[in-house]
Formats: sequence, structure tokens, C-alpha cells
Amino acid sequence: MSTAAIDTNRTSEMLSAFVSEIGADEPVDNVFVKLALSDYLLKNRESKKSGRQMVIPLDTAQNGSFQEFDGQDSFDVSIPDTARSAVYAMKNYGGALVFTWEEMEEVGDDQHRIFDLVKHRRKNLLSSGKDYLNADFFATSIANKKANSLPVICSVDRSLGGIDSTTSTYWDAQETTSVGAFASAGLSNMRTMSNNILQASGKKPDIVVTTQSVMEALENELDADVRYSQSSVLARGSDVLKWKGAEVLMDDDCPSGHMYFLQSDNIKLRVSQSADFKFGEVREHYTQYVFAAKMVVRLQLYSPQPRGLGRLTGIT
Repeated sequence: MSTAAIDTNRTSEMLSAFVSEIGADEPVDNVFVKLALSDYLLKNRESKKSGRQMVIPLDTAQNGSFQEFDGQDSFDVSIPDTARSAVYAMKNYGGALVFTWEEMEEVGDDQHRIFDLVKHRRKNLLSSGKDYLNADFFATSIANKKANSLPVICSVDRSLGGIDSTTSTYWDAQETTSVGAFASAGLSNMRTMSNNILQASGKKPDIVVTTQSVMEALENELDADVRYSQSSVLARGSDVLKWKGAEVLMDDDCPSGHMYFLQSDNIKLRVSQSADFKFGEVREHYTQYVFAAKMVVRLQLYSPQPRGLGRLTGIT
């Protein structure tokens, strides 16, 4: 464990030790940033027992036999093909919680311990995992062994869950590319995207995720419409930015020029109940005096209805 050196300007190390004051009960975070997407997904995650994969049954076509008739008109009695399944494989992630014997000895006494090292490293590993997953959820393509991502789910003419939306167009998300300058085209495209999602799925987006620059461009367009109810408050801007009832949030991992329109019914994070960021048993290494425990999570990001999601790209 790294510690600050004794103040060498003091003539007595004993005096330096006695007058030093610990300014925090645990290390202050200077690494991690707010992750809007992971916060949203983890808050609404499905923690259930999971096998190798999820099979999602889908209603994919109309029954074409319905018609008007009279007299001896015939009905079409051919068997309708109106259902199929999407298949999403679960993916594994994990990391290690490691301590040396020396570290355990040094922090084992409350009188000498500056902070709880075990608690810190556990918290740090969880935050590191969340940060890693957030980047994967925004990846423009899905690498081997990794979970699905928003740019793939919220697009058209792609394979997802074993279904090719190039031919099965019902499996496309709502997508508008090459939006251009937000000042001239942003609000109109946001309006159309929200309405397209509502028309296709019957539900409005409940969150919009984008970059800081795009969010600030949106705020700039809306700021002129602000009304102030208290003349004594000399301030501008809103604590919470919303669009048609959906909270707008920024995420550092969001690809440049992108804006995602999400609803919790149609973007889901499935986490295995038995591997929901679970820490295993602490064990001693067989050749080193090191103790380690593994943390694992088994999950998949999926959509049962991509047409209830959307994205705008090419925003400048």
C-alpha cells in the first residue's frame, strides 16, 4: 500500500506522526467519471437465473387470412408463420481482488490502518468493472466474447439475436444518419425520432444519452425558452434537462455525434443471478504469499423490440 513519506522538514519523526491528521476515511475518487448508461442499465437490470443463452419469442407477422366475406366465400386455412425467436448468448466478465501477506499484516491493526484496504480494493474493482462494461456497451462493433452494444442494437440492416434485419425489417431500430449541425437540424430530428419510436412501439423514450458537446448544443437551443418564476434568483440553466419527458444525459463513452433514445422495456441488461458481480472465496497462491479472490458477472445487453429504440448520428 503506498503511503506519503514522513515530513522530512520536521526534526522529530515522532512529532510529525503525532500531528498528522487523516483527512478522509477512505481514498477519494480521482479516477472514475459518471457513467450515465451503466447507471441506467444496472439500476433496471434483470437479475435472474440464466443458462447458456436467452431465447426471446417474437410475434413477427400478421395473420393474412382475416377478410370480409359473405355467402360461400372461402377462408384461407393455410398455417400462418407469425412467430420466431431471437437468441442472445450470455457473456462472462470478471476481475481479481489481490492482496499480499505484507499488506494484510500492515492494515490488520486498527491503530495503524489509515483506511480499510480490503473495502477500497473491492470498491475499486467494482467501479473498474462498471467502467469497462460501459465502454463495451458503446462499442461500434461487437468483439469476440463481449456483450452487445448500443450502436449495434440501435441500427438497421444488421444481424442481432440470430435475426438479419436486412430481410426481416421489423427487427430494425429507428435510425437517422448524417443529421448535421444541431442548431439547424437537431430539434427537428429529435422530435421525429421520439414520434417514430412512439408510433412503432406505443411507448415514449424514458432516457436520451449523448455526448457532452451534443447535450450542450441541445441546452443552447432550449435555453432561450426558459421562463424564470423567481425574479430574485439570478441564474440560468436547469439542473435536469428533459426532452418530451425523457431525461437527457451525457456519457463520455458515447461515440462522437451520436444520440440514443432508450426505453427500459426495450433495452435490457440481463445478469445471471448467481454471477451478479459475485466475489468468490479468498485463496492463497500456491507459490507466492499472495491472497486473491475473483469477481465474476455473467450478462448480456439485449432488446426484445429494437424498433422501440433509436439513434441519431452525424450530429455536429
